[in-house]
Parts: sequence; C-alpha cells; structure tokens
Amino acid sequence: MDAIVTTHGDADHFIGLAGIIKSETNTDCKKRLFMFPKGVYHNGIVKGPSKLKYDKIFGQTVDYNKKEFIVGLEEDNRTVSQSKMNEQFKEYVRTLNH
Repeated sequence: MDAIVTTHGDADHFIGLAGIIKSETNTDCKKRLFMFPKGVYHNGIVKGPSKLKYDKIFGQTVDYNKKEFIVGLEEDNRTVSQSKMNEQFKEYVRTLNH
C-alpha cells in the first residue's frame, strides 16, 4: 500500500481504519489485515468537539470576498492537542499512531 488518503474530517471517511487495527488480534488468521502505508495524506483540517459552535468546529477561519475559508490547517494530525479533536478524530489519530 502506497498511501492512506483522508479527504476530510468526517468520520465516515476514516473511521474504518480503526477496524483494520482491531483485525490484527482476530483469532482467525484469515481475517487479519495488516497495512504498511508509505505515507498518510490529509487536507489539514482537524474536526473539533461537537460542543463547539459550528463556526469554530474547524478551527481558525478568515473571511475573503464574502466567503469564509479555513486557514487553521495542521501539518501532522498526530501532534494536535486532543482537546481540539472530536472523539472520532481522536480514534483516527490513535489508529495512525498504531
């Protein structure tokens, strides 16, 4: 496998990765799956806790030409404070660290 690509921070785009990690402990070796990607790519957006107001859940934004743009992008999701992540995103980072 060359890469894992996460297009955005909605759980349905990454939460399945945690199932792959869980499969490593399956007693039936035919149901185990191991991945060794050469890289992980994402769009830099970390989805925050649901307790945040909608306009703050994706981090820092700027208004430009009457449109709002997310500018608080992260280079490496593994280095982001867990307090800035929702529960699904925390699971994603635990999976990446595995």
